[in-house]
Amino acid sequence: MTPSRLRLLFLAALASCALALPLRAQDVRVEGAADSRAVRIAREVLAAGNYLRMDRDTVLPADFRTAGDLVVVDADVRLEGTVEGRIAVFGGVLFIRPGARVTGPIVNLGGEVYPSGLAQVGEVVEAEPELRVGVEFDTAGARVRVALPDRGLAFKPFGFRLPTYDRVNGLTVALGPSLLFTGDPEGPRVDAWVSYRTARSSFGGGVSGSAPLGRWRVDARVERATLTNDAWARGDLANTLGALVFANDYRDYWESDRAAVTLSRPHSEAIIAGEYAWEPRVTLMAMRDRSLRNRDPWSLFDDFERENPPVDELEWASATVGAGFRWQGSTTEFAGDAAVERALPLLDGADFTQWTVDGLWAMQALYLHQIGVRFRAMGTLGGEAALRQRRTLLGGAPTLPTFPVGAFSGDNLAFVQSTYAIPLPQRLALPIIGPPSLRFTHVAGAAWTTGGPMPLWEQNLGAGLAFSFASAELFIDPAGDLEPTLRLGLELPSF
Repeated sequence: MTPSRLRLLFLAALASCALALPLRAQDVRVEGAADSRAVRIAREVLAAGNYLRMDRDTVLPADFRTAGDLVVVDADVRLEGTVEGRIAVFGGVLFIRPGARVTGPIVNLGGEVYPSGLAQVGEVVEAEPELRVGVEFDTAGARVRVALPDRGLAFKPFGFRLPTYDRVNGLTVALGPSLLFTGDPEGPRVDAWVSYRTARSSFGGGVSGSAPLGRWRVDARVERATLTNDAWARGDLANTLGALVFANDYRDYWESDRAAVTLSRPHSEAIIAGEYAWEPRVTLMAMRDRSLRNRDPWSLFDDFERENPPVDELEWASATVGAGFRWQGSTTEFAGDAAVERALPLLDGADFTQWTVDGLWAMQALYLHQIGVRFRAMGTLGGEAALRQRRTLLGGAPTLPTFPVGAFSGDNLAFVQSTYAIPLPQRLALPIIGPPSLRFTHVAGAAWTTGGPMPLWEQNLGAGLAFSFASAELFIDPAGDLEPTLRLGLELPSF
């Protein structure tokens, strides 16, 4: 064969390879609803677009260096050089040889990663073992499919919910079945439940359904439920125990027949230092609200004396736009939420716009001291007062301990609580509840109704001991008679 003919064959082979590359791997994309930290990092690498793609068996020598990311797709790659970025491995094998250097995380989806102990590498983020990963090639490039295994239809006939106790319902117990279409609690599901209220001798209940839509989720429910606007001040468990033992019910209630649909983007994975999570949501809701009266159920040490106030009894609808936010630092963390609800001109035609913002900031100071700030604010826009069922309380042990329960109320609220905790020696630890911390607390706030002026903020100062899940503090009103008020509380997780 003549030299000229050899050259022609060689050029033809190069041309065929050049044409084959775009057909095999023009682009890399991740598809599927499965979400995890490994999947998110991989998507971020691809979205940034600053990566070098390796889809053929390759040796990257010691003098190899890239300032961006590296993507390995269904190939065996041996790295001896430097990657000044992240590496994503999709169904391939990555060998990191001695002397190699990778500055960013290495994410592995359906492949294998073998780092040498003599190499400098970042964090290796593995996909969950149950995650199914498949790599396919088409005319658009490489398609990486990620999915959780289908566990099959699952039926749970007796789902049990935490009982509650309050002054309008007495004991409320609820149970009902759940249907999980893929066996995964985070997958498509339908739940139904029936509730019974002992003090009213009445039934409630409802049906809800939810399903993932990519990274989003849709939830729908129809129910008859007892609602409160004061759960921000005291949660269900703490309020139930307080009502059952001491007749301390720090919330107001109404009954609602409601239908709601919510579209949200939840972030279910744990976040680490330097990461944040943003969770937007939109809710459409239609309601028929009714007032409830105080039933004075049984309590261990006292009687229920505070009446449950009436609400505006009407049929109305609203749209709510909101978002949750979480951020994690090395010694600091923050969790918050903001929402705006607008009454829609439907049904009986309620007309108001109300916003709500709340958050919790915590920090570890020197010598393991703890600093915390909790806040909540709400108000109206446009000058129209919100319905009475959109008012909230201020006063009593959860907020301003030296004032009576519900001493202040309204559809406008400003509240902030600051704490400083000093851990005491381990030798002072008590059985079950553990070692105490010396805690100093300052609370301040005001509540009022739209149309009236904002009153002066009330303040309380407190000091006492806090344990792993219980606390005892004495509070005084610095502008009052300085008579101390004891607050006993449950210390439940805030994040």
